[in-house]
Amino acid sequence: MDNNAYNREENRRMIQKLRYIFSRTDKVKLVGLVALMLIGSVLELLAVAVFNPFIEVMMQTSSISDDTFLQFFLPTYKY
Repeated sequence: MDNNAYNREENRRMIQKLRYIFSRTDKVKLVGLVALMLIGSVLELLAVAVFNPFIEVMMQTSSISDDTFLQFFLPTYKY
C-alpha cells in the first residue's frame, strides 16, 4: 500500500471516529464555529489591509490628490 492510500485510509478512520464521538448538535456547532472563524479571519485581513493606506493619508495629505481610488471618494465625502 503506497503512502497516499495509507493517508486516505487514516483520514477515513479519523472521520468515522469523529462521527461517533460528536452528536448531531455538536457537529452543527462545529460547522458554525468554523464559519465564524473564517468570517473573523477575513475581517481581520481587511483591517490589516486598510491600516497602511490610512497611515499614509495621515502622514502625507498630498497623497489623497495623487491616488485615483481616493479621488473617487472625495466628492462623496466633500473633502
